[in-house]
Amino acid sequence: MLKGKKRALLSVLLAAAFCTSMTACGGSDTGDTGSTASASNRPEGVPAGYPEENIEVIYPFGPGSLNEVYFRLVAAKVEENEDFDNKFVISFKEGGGGQIGWTAIAQAEPDGYHLGFVQSALLQLPISKGIDSFGVDSYAYIFNMMTDPAAIGVLPDAPWNSLNDIVEYAKENPGEFSIAVNSLNGSESLAMSQIANEAGGVEFNMLAYESEAEAIAAVRGGHVDAFCLQVGDAATDIDAGTVKIVATGGQERSEFLPDVPTFQEQGFDVVSANMRAVAGPAGMPEEIRQYLEDCFIEAAQDPDIAAQAYDLKMPIDLLTGEEVKAEWEERYAALEALWETDPWE
Repeated sequence: MLKGKKRALLSVLLAAAFCTSMTACGGSDTGDTGSTASASNRPEGVPAGYPEENIEVIYPFGPGSLNEVYFRLVAAKVEENEDFDNKFVISFKEGGGGQIGWTAIAQAEPDGYHLGFVQSALLQLPISKGIDSFGVDSYAYIFNMMTDPAAIGVLPDAPWNSLNDIVEYAKENPGEFSIAVNSLNGSESLAMSQIANEAGGVEFNMLAYESEAEAIAAVRGGHVDAFCLQVGDAATDIDAGTVKIVATGGQERSEFLPDVPTFQEQGFDVVSANMRAVAGPAGMPEEIRQYLEDCFIEAAQDPDIAAQAYDLKMPIDLLTGEEVKAEWEERYAALEALWETDPWE
């Protein structure tokens, strides 16, 4: 499968990035991961002058997230590789826990000049809220950037050192333990609801912030007890020692936090990892979608980009557009089944 080959290649490039001689150890060869796009070798059907204007990239949350930083790195490399006269320009359309931006991406003109950030967290909203302005079939997927496990963090001197500590405190103090999330309808709030249900109806006070940076700032300022975001969102604060991570939501421990146990290791059968992808609206020209996929994946595999991603603790997980859609369809079906048996709020 392409998915396995791309992940293996990325691992090779990460190692190559730290070699003494970058030129001798590796380059931008993509193996059999798809056609290599270049300014002189565009797929048939892509206009010679594309892009003839800046490409808008809608971001549904506030600025400062890790995936925004990563996209800027990769986009700049694409512009360089392809000798673009125009640029990818991020447009912030925040609000509604991501709903405003995700709707804007789905309803944009499918002309190759309007893209956006889409996260697997959006999949639960059509099920739990009956939202029909976006869904799995609303987008033309280009590539997945990263898959980041959830992370529950508190202040370093907080009395809670595990997820079980938090649950026990919440049991003894119903509704008093506050948790910052970036959406009350997101994957992190769903994970906390599932944990609360498994713990016998524990009540958490969840507060939504428009950006991950604001959520972490609320904890650091003592306004909120904890945050539940993703590992990558808190990378800077983890390195600085200004937060303490007590649990992560992946199937396995995060490679960046090998000493922190998962939700499952602490007795909760909950997995939470958010896929962060780039897509255009459904119906965009396939030739342009494929060209952009080739460009982004080639740029992401550049050893310098891979090295920067590793230094920033970015959980890179490169997938093609086809692979993103297939995985999201599977997740959507699982969420539908969960809703039937154990609906969340």
